[in-house]
Amino acid sequence: MIRKLFLAAPAALLLAAPAHADINGYLGELDAVGIHHNISDKLMVNLGQAICADFSEGSTVADIGAVITEPGSPFTPFEAGEIIFAAVDQICPRYEAEAIRQVTEIRRIA
Repeated sequence: MIRKLFLAAPAALLLAAPAHADINGYLGELDAVGIHHNISDKLMVNLGQAICADFSEGSTVADIGAVITEPGSPFTPFEAGEIIFAAVDQICPRYEAEAIRQVTEIRRIA
């Protein structure tokens, strides 16, 4: 889903966010940590929604982070983590606990 976003925003991503999503909170979290890159709010919201869609399809934090930081992406690994966690915190909180569990496991192994 995220790869498609970087090529062209698929129609599914242009749909309204779920009722529980806090789009302004998501954008505010990104703004608070300085993630701008002259990328429109609409594209950043689409990215957040794509992250949620990828979680729903079984992708992991590592999978999503790798895609966000592919060559040509303006995002660093740190920024990818911030974007992922802003998305699960504000747009799709049902995946937040799983994302935290995955990162905790990665840190434990490392």
